[in-house]
Amino acid sequence: MFYRLLIRFVSSINTNFVHKFAYLYTYSLCRLCRFIPISLSLPLNPVDVIGLHFPNPVGLAAGFDRNGKLLCCSEPSGFGFIEIGTVNVDAQIEADDKILNVVKNLEKAAGKYQNKNRQQQWGVNLGSLENTVSDRTIADYVQGMQLFWSHADYFVINLSRPDSPARVLNPDMEKLYELLQNIKQQHGRLTEKKGKSIPVVIKTAVDYINNEHINNVLLLAKDCGIDGAILAFEAWPDIHAVCERVRLFAEQIESFPFIVVGGIRSAKDANRVLNAGASLVQIYTGLVQDGPLQTRKMIDSLGGLTGERDVAP
Repeated sequence: MFYRLLIRFVSSINTNFVHKFAYLYTYSLCRLCRFIPISLSLPLNPVDVIGLHFPNPVGLAAGFDRNGKLLCCSEPSGFGFIEIGTVNVDAQIEADDKILNVVKNLEKAAGKYQNKNRQQQWGVNLGSLENTVSDRTIADYVQGMQLFWSHADYFVINLSRPDSPARVLNPDMEKLYELLQNIKQQHGRLTEKKGKSIPVVIKTAVDYINNEHINNVLLLAKDCGIDGAILAFEAWPDIHAVCERVRLFAEQIESFPFIVVGGIRSAKDANRVLNAGASLVQIYTGLVQDGPLQTRKMIDSLGGLTGERDVAP
């Protein structure tokens, strides 16, 4: 209640500051938790998917912690995984201070767990500012993987930005295949060179009105050997509609994990989406609007709802 009053007050003054306030509040609270005598371990409701073990199926979506600063103190938030970024890499120039700062934050967070067993998984969401499928676009994603290979648990090839080739109503599937196939080939070379395999998934937006082409995008990603997909549901009327679409995806595209983000505000919402066919879920707006304490409470209670089916309101 206290946090919600604060966020309403901040929103009434400057709506552009809401995200920054939520981030600073969450970061400060997580840092303060280091000094309390009771250890706040991660809520456990384990899921094994995309070759990784997740302590629970609720993650923080990319966009909240863009530079990875929260990773060094994020366990009190309760998230089973945190995705940082989007990090837009330009392979034609040297990494700038902004990108090097993200690398530094990941190294710092990894150093904290050097002698501990870290359960929380860390994803790095990679983007390219190129709006066409080209060798330069591929190079941007590959350079991003090289920069973060040492500390990322999984990579996200972000195809959800407005001008992405996967966002157009009738995408050029040959060009998209070329993009994903080349990324996967370069990923294989890096795996061999580094001696470590890191899962790679795509992220694509699912618009409420124009989403007929998404099935083809997902089938293409599966055929290219991509490990899964993050489905960002945008402008959907309610969580039931999201669940219905997730269920259709799961029926039509077998053995391809989905991570769903969009419209999830409660443990009941999360459980309905998981029962509809998602392997994992992510939240963003829920954390901004409800705060870290309420979010952790939601993650804690999720295990008790296992098996509850989604039904129309």
